[in-house]
Amino acid sequence: MKKPYHNARIERWMTTLQQYDMIIQHISGKDNTTADALSRYPVDHPNLIDDDTALLHTSSTQTDDLFISMVTTRSMTRQYPPLVPSTTTPSSSPPPQTPISSSTSPTNSPTISSSSSLKDIKFLFDHDMLYQHQHQDSVIQKIKNISPLHSQYKLDDHDILYKIVTRSTGHVLEIPYVPASLISQVLLTYHNSTFNGGHFDIKRTFYTIRDRFFWPNMYKDIVRHISSCINCRKNKPSRRKPDGHLHTIEPPRGIWERLAIDYVGPVPQSKSGNKYFLVLTDLFSKFVITKAVGDNTSTTAAKFLLYDVFMIYGVPLEIITDNGQHFCSSLYESLLKLTQCCHVKTTPYNPQANGQCERHNATLVPNLVALSNQSRSNWDDKLLATTFNYNATRHDSTGY
Repeated sequence: MKKPYHNARIERWMTTLQQYDMIIQHISGKDNTTADALSRYPVDHPNLIDDDTALLHTSSTQTDDLFISMVTTRSMTRQYPPLVPSTTTPSSSPPPQTPISSSTSPTNSPTISSSSSLKDIKFLFDHDMLYQHQHQDSVIQKIKNISPLHSQYKLDDHDILYKIVTRSTGHVLEIPYVPASLISQVLLTYHNSTFNGGHFDIKRTFYTIRDRFFWPNMYKDIVRHISSCINCRKNKPSRRKPDGHLHTIEPPRGIWERLAIDYVGPVPQSKSGNKYFLVLTDLFSKFVITKAVGDNTSTTAAKFLLYDVFMIYGVPLEIITDNGQHFCSSLYESLLKLTQCCHVKTTPYNPQANGQCERHNATLVPNLVALSNQSRSNWDDKLLATTFNYNATRHDSTGY
């Protein structure tokens, strides 16, 4: 309680707790079992699995629950109750597959034959089943109701909609249009099953399905399904190359050798219509140039460099920027190439690489807020004065 904290939340807690007389005693983690149990409250009953038997029927496999997720919450458990496991003896034959009845709503999970092993998943896709689900799909009904039917589609004798696809080789295919209620069943069959899927990667699964079935955004659904496949996550090694080592930027040896530039904003719009301001910092002398602008486009950044920096102070050897579109456009790159200035881009999602410019922004913004009026509509009038005072006062790192 006596240690100073520069944190508003901790200070509020300290003010609230000062009215109580208390003794704070530390409890080690191994002794604090009550809090540990509360933080790991079980969602459902644990599964009793014999280590000597194969793991074929658990609540974490895709065969028992069609809703695949890495974490099962209570609301998900109530919404998607686990299916009752089959009581068929191993010696008996597997139960016959039952087509989906017409009373099944499109929002229900598709019916597949439940089994204790992935290799027993079978897929029944007859005309009656496909017709029933297509008849309940609003998107497919809109396509069917268009008269005349679009040239990319075709109806067969069973009133089933087909998509006409022409491959790059000139081969024309008539592929059945899969309604939304059957997409998960197709994905389970051609990824999770033994004979049709085999848990192969995204591209193999996509090229297997695309010549047999069609639905919009097929590739995205395949990516989402395989990315959430628990068996693939557990058993397949990652073949992604390891990240390379980050290299520090060498400090400059003289003034105006290496600069850093960044946009700040959007901020409250001023009376002049400015919503952003550009900040340019010399990494050696810590000299700063700022300018209030109305947008954050590449044209504005290029004009700032040309008219406010290069034509007044000269062209530096290097300029460090982030990977924003305003700093990676062809106009901005052409300007730097024309002036023979090297463009250094920081590592994506790593603002520390442009740390000096970011640190100056953290100093400049609070000062602007303190000098501005209550509505923050005159901050651009205080920008040049704040920048001048920053450059005219002593900097701790340089001593000048």
